[in-house]
Amino acid sequence: MWVLTEECNEYYQYGEYFVMCWVEKPDYDELYKYIEEPTIGRKGAAADMIYIKWLHDTGGGRAKVEDNWYNFYEVME
Repeated sequence: MWVLTEECNEYYQYGEYFVMCWVEKPDYDELYKYIEEPTIGRKGAAADMIYIKWLHDTGGGRAKVEDNWYNFYEVME
């Protein structure tokens, strides 16, 4: 099972929150549907896809100093 979570590090911080899960690893387009702001301050579809590919292929996480970030990982039974 593949799980997508979101974290926030702003004034009102919260920990890791569940966003979505899949039985099999979703493709880039399916993952994109559940990401609110994939560009982390950048603009344009190319930047969006770079972020989605990074999230999909590496598991995401906090990259620099962004306030919101996503984690994507496989949960073993």
